[in-house]
Formats: sequence, C-alpha cells, structure tokens
Amino acid sequence: MIHTDDHEPPHVHCYGENAVVVVELEPIRIRRRRGSDRDVRVAWNVVEQHREFLRQKWSEIHGED
Repeated sequence: MIHTDDHEPPHVHCYGENAVVVVELEPIRIRRRRGSDRDVRVAWNVVEQHREFLRQKWSEIHGED
C-alpha cells in the first residue's frame, strides 16, 4: 500500500494478518518490520516483483519523477 500523505523516500507498506513490513523502493530494503521472517520474505518478493509498477504509482501519487 502507498499512503497518499506519506513521506520520502519512496516506500510501500505491506500488511498481513499479523504483520507490517515497510519496504523502500530504491534501493530495495526493509525499513521496518513486524512479523515473522516468512512475512518479510513474502513482502520482499512481492515488492521486488512489482517494483517498477510501485515506483511509477509512487510518482503519480506524490508528483515526483
């Protein structure tokens, strides 16, 4: 999820049943985590797979190139 009132650097919030993982998009890295190692791996893999799309959406939402 990209929050519309969020701050730099570009990042996404990944929510699971008992997890929250914040992943920065460039470079890709875990910024914050609450959950199991599996939750972090799943979030990482989803963000890695869709990173270009997420970066584009971040720019559209926040008006940045």
